[in-house]
Amino acid sequence: MKLKFMCSAHREYLINEPSRAVAFFTCGFDTAQVFCDTKSWMEALPHAGCAFETSDIILTMKSAEKKKAIEYMTSSTVILAFILLKLGKVEDARDVYWSTITRLELELSEHGAEYSDLHQSLRFLYNSIESLIANYHIPQYTLGGETQVAYGSIH
Repeated sequence: MKLKFMCSAHREYLINEPSRAVAFFTCGFDTAQVFCDTKSWMEALPHAGCAFETSDIILTMKSAEKKKAIEYMTSSTVILAFILLKLGKVEDARDVYWSTITRLELELSEHGAEYSDLHQSLRFLYNSIESLIANYHIPQYTLGGETQVAYGSIH
């Protein structure tokens, strides 16, 4: 399953106006955190999802500091997976972790990211996914080829 949170217009805007992406990420992440603090998981979900998708846009920006972009991606992965678990969407949480691991490994292999920048995040994400799989007794990973599910968009 491929999770989708951001509408195509916002995605296109952030790709074309990368200077706005960090502010959009921060707003989404902070808003998700406020909703999490009050256990408002459904309200937090689209904001965390948009922050997660924005972190990928930031990671692709040539002007972005890679270490900071990796931190954004890792932190938005953790909050999004946490919210999905609170909503009982265990396999979606697993898929979020795996998609980030795959994305960061791609950054390492194809885009020349420094291993030292990625090592801590990848180790943390691998530990998180191993714990999730062990605690919830779910299959490893089945993301490829499945339909997209839109959880909500921020407009």
